[in-house]
Amino acid sequence: MIFTLFRVLLFLCLISSVDTFSATKKIAALYWSSNIEGQVAMSKGLEEKFKLLNSMGDYSLSTYVAGDGTKGIRNQIEQMKKVISEKVDLIIIQPTDNAALSPSLVLANKAKIPVIAYDQYIVGGDLSSFITSNNYQAGYLNG
Repeated sequence: MIFTLFRVLLFLCLISSVDTFSATKKIAALYWSSNIEGQVAMSKGLEEKFKLLNSMGDYSLSTYVAGDGTKGIRNQIEQMKKVISEKVDLIIIQPTDNAALSPSLVLANKAKIPVIAYDQYIVGGDLSSFITSNNYQAGYLNG
């Protein structure tokens, strides 16, 4: 999953702006939780791939962790609004709640910011890409 996410990330970064390639591309990664082992592994994998991407160009990565429960949902909504207002070039998000983030996704669409959701879809609005993991296989491999 991380390799596929990296390829999408690379592609979207390259086409996300018509500006010169010397401009720094700003990427925001919005994670759900730092308390769930699988989610932490995905975020670490994404950040490792980002280091490789950054060696090929000028990119900045801002990361946010929403947290768990209803407070986490509210946090992630605010985090998404923040990165939209900062006019990032790409948002990668592991949604805390697929319905609660719909208005934020619509805002990103209006701002023409591509959004990649992984591990959970966001209803309403348009995602540039959606990537999911095979949770059954992960459970099987973990025993």
